[in-house]
Amino acid sequence: MNVLGFLNSLTQRLISYLMDEGTTINSGIFIKFKSDFAAKLMLPTVLILDNASWHKSKETKAMFSTWQKQRLFINFLPPRCPHLNLIETLGRKIK
Repeated sequence: MNVLGFLNSLTQRLISYLMDEGTTINSGIFIKFKSDFAAKLMLPTVLILDNASWHKSKETKAMFSTWQKQRLFINFLPPRCPHLNLIETLGRKIK
């Protein structure tokens, strides 16, 4: 099972999207779930992403201005810094 999640580091609230077995995360799936997430925002939100290929693809970057209009702002972690990514720590504990 694959899970795509957004973790609020202040409240520790996790918003997760489950995918069917055999589904791999790619730009299209990431954009779909992130667009759903952005549409539900009540407050301006900063989303901090690692450097996964689907986070930085041309398709994803093309959506940045749309998400920014929905008050979703994107920042990236420095490369090769998984210890700064709180959701990676959560993922290891869940596994």
